[in-house]
Amino acid sequence: MSSALPNQCQQALSQLLQIQLTKVDEVNRFLVELKVSIAQNDIETINATLSENDLPIAEIEDLENHRNQLLSQYGFAANKKGQAACIKWCDDNEGNLSKQYQLLSESLIQLQRSIQINALLVNKGQDRIRRSVSLLTGQVNDEKSSTYSKNGQTHGTANKRSISQA
Repeated sequence: MSSALPNQCQQALSQLLQIQLTKVDEVNRFLVELKVSIAQNDIETINATLSENDLPIAEIEDLENHRNQLLSQYGFAANKKGQAACIKWCDDNEGNLSKQYQLLSESLIQLQRSIQINALLVNKGQDRIRRSVSLLTGQVNDEKSSTYSKNGQTHGTANKRSISQA
């Protein structure tokens, strides 16, 4: 095999990984801003952040597909093992591709965590709103019982209000 193929692969993969990392970091920054706004219950900032939203989700997916095509083009499987083998084959001695791929992997893990944290914050806020509405309307929320006996058994809340509701 000529050394031109590994060099071409290395250049194409390096450029692709850098673009992917930039796009994923952009989404991560957005989610961090949103998380802070949700945690602070800052409705104006939440609305402003969401209205300015032009996240490159489709671009990230397209870049992932392009990376898989690139791996296939050079004879590697479109999975983690194939990615590792491709990097080993075409990366120069400095290990730049390995570093870029590691940064992308870490950024994707952070993205997953941010999504999970934001989902938890939103669920917590929705639960608080449901309880507030129940309290204001006098309706008892039967989803979760929070009335307990002395031995720790839960009791139905059909005609009772919990201490937190009182």
